[in-house]
Amino acid sequence: MVIQVKSRRELVYLSEVLDTPLMPYLVPPLELGKCRRVYTQDLGEGLAVVFEWESPGTPALTLVLRGATPEGLRGTVQAAYHGIDAYCQLCQDPRLLPGAGATEMALAKILADKGAKLQGPDGPALLAFAQALRSVPATLAENAGLVVSNVMAEMSAAHQAGNFLTGVGVEGIINVDQEGVWDTLIAKARGIRAVADVALQLVTIDEIVVAKKSPTPQPDLNPNPKKAKDRLPPVGGKKVL
Repeated sequence: MVIQVKSRRELVYLSEVLDTPLMPYLVPPLELGKCRRVYTQDLGEGLAVVFEWESPGTPALTLVLRGATPEGLRGTVQAAYHGIDAYCQLCQDPRLLPGAGATEMALAKILADKGAKLQGPDGPALLAFAQALRSVPATLAENAGLVVSNVMAEMSAAHQAGNFLTGVGVEGIINVDQEGVWDTLIAKARGIRAVADVALQLVTIDEIVVAKKSPTPQPDLNPNPKKAKDRLPPVGGKKVL
């Protein structure tokens, strides 16, 4: 069987998956690749080459996504990439945090309680940070088409009572443990750390230089200024020729 690969990148990837070296000439390789079965299969309007493994240690996996519209298919591809990214993060750190805005609301409560007790500039800073964290569940409620004020009031009451697993769902507040809505600790920590770094950089700025727009020249309404100078002004309501 001879397989034609269009790009060099796909050829290198196929060589790594099959565990066989790339050969510049059509000669028998020193090491044969490993694959249980290779066959062609009709996929939509094209023909795909399938490399099949029937073992737990499969070196590669291919996802075939289909959609009725390009926009829907693009969203499905993005969701698949997000799932793969979340799996990679879980391989690095398997710890999870409550999702659906529950973590941000719990952090906002802790910062607000601590900021109300501090004196000086630290107190208002923590209160402002808590207010910024509350915008996450508020945005989720707004995207779900819910009444933001009612949802935020219910979430605040639940978190004040100690129910830190209360988040925002499609139809209202939910229990993230029962619904299985969790976020990875790595992504959440990196996001909060990045926001804090940006806020600190903005605080340390002393002056902001604003570039003003240069004045635009006024357009000349007279198409021929030379003739306008030679023309004499009217005298007594009559033109002098």
